[in-house]
Amino acid sequence: MEKFFYSAQTNSAYPEALKDAYLESKSWPADSVEIDSNIYAEFFMSYPPAGKVRAPGKNGQPVWVDIPALSKDELVTEAESKKQYLLSVSNSVIQPLSYAVDTGIATDNEIRLYNEWRKYSVLLNRIDTSLAPKINWPTQPII
Repeated sequence: MEKFFYSAQTNSAYPEALKDAYLESKSWPADSVEIDSNIYAEFFMSYPPAGKVRAPGKNGQPVWVDIPALSKDELVTEAESKKQYLLSVSNSVIQPLSYAVDTGIATDNEIRLYNEWRKYSVLLNRIDTSLAPKINWPTQPII
């Protein structure tokens, strides 16, 4: 059975079979400790429990910890991505409707949808993503 070593510093596992190559390249972690096959299987061969991530424990062994909350900058970046995606969706709906309206051949339903989606797009544009996560997203019109 293959042996594995764990480094708390890198939060990674290293197979003993590759130890010489790691040593030769001077990349074998100085803090590596042997871990048994059950620990290797749990932390490196399976998915983490919901809401958890692998981290080094106080004893130098891997443990599951709660996924840390996103930082303010990460929340703002996430909100900006969502805003841009929703604007893209909105524009892809508005464009063909605008052709029907501009050429005077739009049905009453197309005119209604056109106006609802334009209003939605304006409301999206007004969103201040720096307020994340406290953003009141407008409701997308039903197609």
